[in-house]
Amino acid sequence: MHSELTLILIHSLLLQLYNKGAERCAPDLITFSTVLNTLWRGKDKGDEARAREILEVMLRLSGLLADGNEDSTSFPFDVVPRNKHFNSTLALMANKQHVDVKALGHAQWYVSIMEKLGEKEERGEKQSQDLPQTYRDPEEGDNGTSIDPPTVTEEERERVRISETSSAADIITYNTLLSIAARAKEPEKAEEILEEMIKKSADGASKVKEDTVSFNTVRDCIIVSVCEMS
Repeated sequence: MHSELTLILIHSLLLQLYNKGAERCAPDLITFSTVLNTLWRGKDKGDEARAREILEVMLRLSGLLADGNEDSTSFPFDVVPRNKHFNSTLALMANKQHVDVKALGHAQWYVSIMEKLGEKEERGEKQSQDLPQTYRDPEEGDNGTSIDPPTVTEEERERVRISETSSAADIITYNTLLSIAARAKEPEKAEEILEEMIKKSADGASKVKEDTVSFNTVRDCIIVSVCEMS
């Protein structure tokens, strides 16, 4: 918990310094990813709210929200939230102590943003305008690549690559959204989400093709609702 708060404070301080004119203090994509990943791993009380706050800062800095004070036109880095940033925040939302219909609506809003970003990707449009993801020293070459351990399979490597480079929703996104609907005790919403998944997969969106988890989540949600009504 102490390390999480330290990271959050450092992240907040970097933003404050950047907003005061210290351009070299601008948090990059690695900074945002590290803080969100730490919150996701910790899953402590309040982490969900902190993750949502950080995700929405990324959205504002990327020009995806119009209601923020940050100037996205001058921000030096590509900090468009990727699939992993959305999914880790959604996972924290699904695991919070109390999940209600308001939380479900917020989660659906995130997924709608992911869908719009995914549509842009399919059209070949770039939200980031070719900005770098982090600081780079020209003499050191590309420091943004990572080396996978030899035990990683091609399927796992591809899944990681997509989560780090794409902002589009996938099966994890939708199954987490179903879990949030179930926690909010909204069986009708859960059925609507499942139907949307079935329609999208039928239209060729294989990344959101429903699976056993999808059906079981909706089934359990309906059973709980019926039991509570009887």
